[in-house]
Amino acid sequence: MKHTNLSTSLQRDDEQQQASEIVMQIVREIEAAHCQKNPEKLAQLFTENGIFVNAVGIRLHGRLAIYESAERVMRGLLANSYARYEVESIHFLRPDVAVVNVIQHPVTREGKEIREGIKGSPMYVVIKEAGKWMIAAGQNTLLQNTITNH
Repeated sequence: MKHTNLSTSLQRDDEQQQASEIVMQIVREIEAAHCQKNPEKLAQLFTENGIFVNAVGIRLHGRLAIYESAERVMRGLLANSYARYEVESIHFLRPDVAVVNVIQHPVTREGKEIREGIKGSPMYVVIKEAGKWMIAAGQNTLLQNTITNH
């Protein structure tokens, strides 16, 4: 009996490790979409009815709204903005639901860190639906200590 529990526990740990790797890949894809200024690639990471609140508090409902907003800001306000995404933590609420906390470090187009730049702290809720992991919700927040140091 104990051996079965250990086996089940090891299997769960292995499944969680695999899920963590998939979630990390999603974060890498978000970073790539941001740095490549690719709103379509970014929007495709969200569920059809996904929700995102951007760093200035605008709530976007649905993949299309996320795409349209990303297209506008990537061509305008964020046209020369690049970031390196650092996963701070991944917490599994259930085997098919993960909360991911990220720090966005501002970088140059070439990837060199901008020390005086404003950092962001997005949080994503990533779910597994029909066998595929996608972002269901997210919110980005500017880190106050990087704003007030300017």
